[in-house]
Amino acid sequence: ESKEILSGYGELLKYAFINDKIYSLIDTDSSMLELMKACAQTKLDIITQDPLEKGVRKILNLGHTFGHVIEWKHKVAHGVSVIWGMAIIFKLFDQENNLLKLKNLIKKLNIEDSLANPLTKNQNIDELYDLLIKDKKLISQNNIELILIDESNKVIVKNIELAELKELLKNKMREISAISFS
Repeated sequence: ESKEILSGYGELLKYAFINDKIYSLIDTDSSMLELMKACAQTKLDIITQDPLEKGVRKILNLGHTFGHVIEWKHKVAHGVSVIWGMAIIFKLFDQENNLLKLKNLIKKLNIEDSLANPLTKNQNIDELYDLLIKDKKLISQNNIELILIDESNKVIVKNIELAELKELLKNKMREISAISFS
């Protein structure tokens, strides 16, 4: 797949977690046109509700906080970075069910062979952290807003302490580096 098409898949997968209808469309092998329309409508609905990104619109950043780190550090295409950003969030917060859901969707789209893990078990955590704190979702010197999925499978915005996030990264980097979609 081309770099741009893979990027599009990354955004599509993000929408599958935001809107169950899009998940179902992927799961039932709907046409790409139908998927694109559903994603565009979902985005339009959200930005119409929150044109200034003060509330619900923030959920469109699912996968983007760590995705940007991967994009900047490893020069990976934006949408592919978003996929890995979601995988990292799911692993960091013990959401194996969502990681499995992501893997299944990736297989359904037949893109698993194009998604090599850019992170290694010896990844320099400080380097990742330094990029992380440059993200627009940093809300103070000590906190960042992360887009997560709660227990009821709803996408939410959560304020996380940076020290806690760094510790999670240190503790889970080996597991994160072992994630594979193929």
